[in-house]
Amino acid sequence: MLSKSRILSTLGGFIFIFFGPWLFYTFIAKGFFENHRTLAGENVMRPDDQMDLIILAVGCLILAYAFSTLYSKWARGAHSFSQGFEFGAWLGVLGGLAVGLIMYATSDMMSLTGHIVDGVWWIVWYGITGGIVSLIYRKTS
Repeated sequence: MLSKSRILSTLGGFIFIFFGPWLFYTFIAKGFFENHRTLAGENVMRPDDQMDLIILAVGCLILAYAFSTLYSKWARGAHSFSQGFEFGAWLGVLGGLAVGLIMYATSDMMSLTGHIVDGVWWIVWYGITGGIVSLIYRKTS
């Protein structure tokens, strides 16, 4: 259960899972999402100085381990960036786009355009995570 490949792919996935959204939401798309909020114009995110980085890191580590474990079972020993990207992209469709549309239908946090762009981001993010995990499995198996 804790093979060298699983540990290294979890660590590689963790790095991108932890830092990827921070880079995207803080630097790349900050203005876009500020313009697509609908919850009375309020930001529902905690300010940077109130984030609990330890809990965030633990959550990202659990996500990376689960992602790595599920990917290894799905791949069945055949590892390539494209195969890992495909696996991750499907998780992004489920956990990003589909959930975003459900959130739009049931809450007042962001515009439909904001949820769709956010969903596409999660598809790409999970896809890249899958590619990273896959390449590490290929190099260490």
